[in-house]
Amino acid sequence: QKEKPQDSEFEKVKTLIIAHYTAPDRGLEMAQASLSSKCERKIAMAILFSRKNEVKKAQGLFADDSCGESLPFWFREKGRFYFELGRIQDALKYLNKALSVMRDDYYALFFRGRIYGSMGKVDLALADLNRVLEYVPHDSEVHYILGRIKGRYVGPFYGYLHFAYAALYRGDKAETL
Repeated sequence: QKEKPQDSEFEKVKTLIIAHYTAPDRGLEMAQASLSSKCERKIAMAILFSRKNEVKKAQGLFADDSCGESLPFWFREKGRFYFELGRIQDALKYLNKALSVMRDDYYALFFRGRIYGSMGKVDLALADLNRVLEYVPHDSEVHYILGRIKGRYVGPFYGYLHFAYAALYRGDKAETL
């Protein structure tokens, strides 16, 4: 298992987003107060709104790329957001930008692999998802997606194998993205 790449800025933002979910009345103010830069605050708000399904607010924040160069995970989160909206070409554009800055960003690889799988680009999907497994080999969601792709395009046995891993790794032993 490879060591996961460090993404300390994202971890800080993610911690504050979790604080918002656990204390919704105070979390937003805590997040804004403890983030050091305008870009960090903007990104935290965009991620928060996208995960709360407040699409219009998130779109407004994601429309500006001015923070992308200083915090590369911005592109990954923007790609994830567009993926969830079904805007596949936009999602690929930003996931590829994220991977050009941080080659081993397994979050971006995971979403790009899912997109390639849905497009029938099996070789590209498997390449990305297998790279994700190098970092998080016990991730049940990655195995589930691999099971769907391999079951459909490679053969049922290979799909079942990954579904079995997904079931095995779900729970206490599982790593998650």
